[in-house]
Amino acid sequence: MRTILILFAALAVAGEKPFDVALIDGKPRADQRTLRVAKGDEVVLHWTSDRPIALHLHGYDLKTNVAGKEAVTMRFTANIAGRFPVSEHTHASGHHRAVLYVEVLP
Repeated sequence: MRTILILFAALAVAGEKPFDVALIDGKPRADQRTLRVAKGDEVVLHWTSDRPIALHLHGYDLKTNVAGKEAVTMRFTANIAGRFPVSEHTHASGHHRAVLYVEVLP
């Protein structure tokens, strides 16, 4: 029975694409400026930041606030192909800055 449960757990996350994104001064590492996934993947973004930041994944219309070093998770199924910015939203009117991009390949 234990083997069946382990196998089931492995199958459940087979299409999952997790990313640990640590923002420093609102920017990811250079190798995380564009995150590539396949259409149909379950994308899991674990965010941390050295300062509070409000994030918005355009195209999927997901928003989250990262208060600091404590991880915040953004999860979605990549069912729309394209290139989508994750923007920082500030209190200034119309101020949105792309932090990184998520590319969903067909």
